[in-house]
Amino acid sequence: MGRTCKGICIRYKAEPVPNSIRYEIGQKHYTFCGLFLKVDETRCVCCKAVLRTKSRGKKKNQEDSFEINSTGKVEIKKNPFNYY
Repeated sequence: MGRTCKGICIRYKAEPVPNSIRYEIGQKHYTFCGLFLKVDETRCVCCKAVLRTKSRGKKKNQEDSFEINSTGKVEIKKNPFNYY
């Protein structure tokens, strides 16, 4: 049986942040619609498909630190030794 998106997942669309920290702050990727969702579950709320919780990248990137300031914006502090 194929997946059918009902459009409910649009309501849970996550705010835009740099791709390097999306999974670290709890966003999950819905591959069928190509959206990042901000939900606690590991399955999509509209079609129950499994959400990706880890990056598929093959490179082992070094850790960049980040902070969420008082206004809710994400600030990235780059690691100077990150050569990727």
